[in-house]
Amino acid sequence: MKVVSHEMGFVASVSERVLFGKLLVDGGTREVFQNAREPRLRRFLPTCLQRVTWAPEG
Repeated sequence: MKVVSHEMGFVASVSERVLFGKLLVDGGTREVFQNAREPRLRRFLPTCLQRVTWAPEG
């Protein structure tokens, strides 16, 4: 699970890893998985996804 926070004391007390910096991809689930624009993501997705079952929108 990833949590985004500016509360660095909280982050230090509950995290096992910390990511700081620019994100490569950010978007809605369908946008990211169905219409990936970033070349690295387009290459990566087929290596880890065989079939995606989408949750109902709502």
